[in-house]
Amino acid sequence: MKSCFLIFFLSAVSTAAVNCPVDKSDAYPYVVKISFKDGDNGCTGSVFRKRFVLLAAHCLKSRNGETMKAEVVEVFGGPDGRKRLSSVRQITLHPQYSNRNEKAFDVAVLELNEDFAHDNGFSFKQLTEKTQVTVGGFGVSTLNGYKADGQRRMGTNEVGKVTVENICLKKALVPTPEKKMPKHLGCIPSGQDSGSPFIVDGRVVGVYTHSDQIWHDDGSTGVENCAVNLSNPSIRNFVESFGALATPLPSKPAQNH
Repeated sequence: MKSCFLIFFLSAVSTAAVNCPVDKSDAYPYVVKISFKDGDNGCTGSVFRKRFVLLAAHCLKSRNGETMKAEVVEVFGGPDGRKRLSSVRQITLHPQYSNRNEKAFDVAVLELNEDFAHDNGFSFKQLTEKTQVTVGGFGVSTLNGYKADGQRRMGTNEVGKVTVENICLKKALVPTPEKKMPKHLGCIPSGQDSGSPFIVDGRVVGVYTHSDQIWHDDGSTGVENCAVNLSNPSIRNFVESFGALATPLPSKPAQNH
């Protein structure tokens, strides 16, 4: 079986979260949509400290490689991604991020002009393989013909590989469009989900940045989706410079014996 291998930095391609249920109950209000007034493809991010949004740095690079100006970036919320939340005051890319080939430091922070009612905490603990993780985003088109519609879609998957720099989901083989998407593949984020959080126990542990994709001659696609690992000391220091702190798990009520 012949194959073609490519790495996608996901805001650059028109693919979307597949096998992920719509977040109809707005259970993830801090997962927001990033849009650009110049019409470039959008991304996903997560709000923290009610004033900042964590996302992928490559989302904020124009096609000529320049960092976008804050005034062309807008943040939207709600399950359908249509509620305008705020304009952007300032954009800060990780100081070690250089270009789209940079996998370790592909993170950035937006400072909003208006506080948002919802936010979320972080965990900087090193993950292990087979950890259950919540993923998704606001993807708008297709992967192998599997369509999404711009709504926030969130679902679960499993960690397949962890390095100091990245957290990758288990590898998946997406079948051709005429075949039913197997549920065991889990939620698979893709194109305009770039920048969306990897979430464990209700806390953000990674920022989704790139997908290794292999196209097979039978029409199927092998995918491995990866995030920047927040436990990387350089990434943790960057996020904490905006006042973000590790959020402890809620304490369990004592049981009477």
